Amino acid sequence: MNRSDAASIYVSFLYNINAFENCGEVSSGAVHTTRYVVHLLHKRLSELRTDSEHKGATAESPKKEESAMRKERPEHGSTRGEVRNQKDLQVLKKKAPLLIATIMILTAAFCGLFAFHSQPMNVEAGATSSSWDGLPAAGFSGGNGTPGAPYQISTAGELKYLSNLVYSDSGYRSACYELTQDIELNDLTLVNVWSEGLAPQNKWTPIGTTAARCFSGTFNGNGHVISGIYISTDTSNQGLFGYVSGGSILNVSVEQSYVRGGDYYVGGIVGYANLGSTIAGCYNAGQITGGSRIGGIAGQVTGQQVAGQVLNGCVVTGCYNTGTISGSGNYVGGVAGQALDGSVITLCYNTGTISGSDSVGGVAGLVNVSSGVINSYNAGTISGNSNVGGVVGQLNNLAFMINSYNTGSVSGSAPTNAYAGGVVGNMITSNVTNCYNTAQVTGSIRGSLIGRISGGSISYYYIES
Repeated sequence: MNRSDAASIYVSFLYNINAFENCGEVSSGAVHTTRYVVHLLHKRLSELRTDSEHKGATAESPKKEESAMRKERPEHGSTRGEVRNQKDLQVLKKKAPLLIATIMILTAAFCGLFAFHSQPMNVEAGATSSSWDGLPAAGFSGGNGTPGAPYQISTAGELKYLSNLVYSDSGYRSACYELTQDIELNDLTLVNVWSEGLAPQNKWTPIGTTAARCFSGTFNGNGHVISGIYISTDTSNQGLFGYVSGGSILNVSVEQSYVRGGDYYVGGIVGYANLGSTIAGCYNAGQITGGSRIGGIAGQVTGQQVAGQVLNGCVVTGCYNTGTISGSGNYVGGVAGQALDGSVITLCYNTGTISGSDSVGGVAGLVNVSSGVINSYNAGTISGNSNVGGVVGQLNNLAFMINSYNTGSVSGSAPTNAYAGGVVGNMITSNVTNCYNTAQVTGSIRGSLIGRISGGSISYYYIES
């Protein structure tokens, strides 16, 4: 092999390492490691090239010098050494492409490993880094909090600022707010393993946490997305908003998030909503889990009963869920865990997987006391122990369902009294009108439309054989 052959191999290696350096996702540690490998190869090429050049110089030297050199080393040793070096060069030349490919593969693997381990780790749970430092902003981007000039929120810090204000200052709880940008609360690289204990950098505190510190204003997301919400706690009232009373949450979506709450009231958008609250034009694509009263949009929406009258029911309209929703207890739904006391869910749907124990439904787990579901449907897989329905798990006490349907599989696993139905698992003194199911239903007591009926009426229904 001549000088140009050796140089061409080295240039090939340099070309590939430079290509790696120009890749934005390659860590500096990986580049340094690969450069070191290239350095060793270059050193060996230089040694082989020097030996090869020395051979040429020896052939042209006087015979007396050649004779003297032979006296200083074993007979025929130079020939064997020269042959060995020539073979090394030939082998290296032949295997250079393979070596280049091998180094690139190993470097790529190392890049992934280094990128994973180079993330700053939180001592508490191994958090990944984020462009947001977790601190609240000093104020909002604009506005004065009135309906005509809502406070404007454009960053994660400003959203955190709102959460802090609602907690500490009653003057901001009933004001008006709007999003002007999509917001990312955490780096999303490892979002799929947040549920396995690898927490990101920033933990979210819901906007409004209790009845005494609730949100009662108007929040308009203007169609923007909030991603990277991470909540893992044993307390109730969890979601983007924790507790909303008489407020309106509009046109905001939650994606690539993980919300794990305590025993009650966990939702992607709102944990608990009451007294005429409205949730409209929202969707959830995050993973939501907890005990009881768990929903993709809201854990529970409820009005009130005063002197035998049902007043101030909530409205959930134009919302949908595609995330996985699970509860270890009862009342789990794709849109709402429970809808109570005159509340209505309309124009909503679910395509996510929903699971729980008792009263599990594609749209709502329990619809109770003059509440209803209208023009809504489920296409997700629904499973639970008992009172499991494609649209509603349990429809009770003058509740109603109109113009709604199911196309997702439904299963009740309780050995007795599973009560699984294509549209409703268990209906008690309620009404179903113009609804249908086309999916398979399994359970110890099951019905293609309704698993169990105890009073009420069914009219204008369709069942696919």
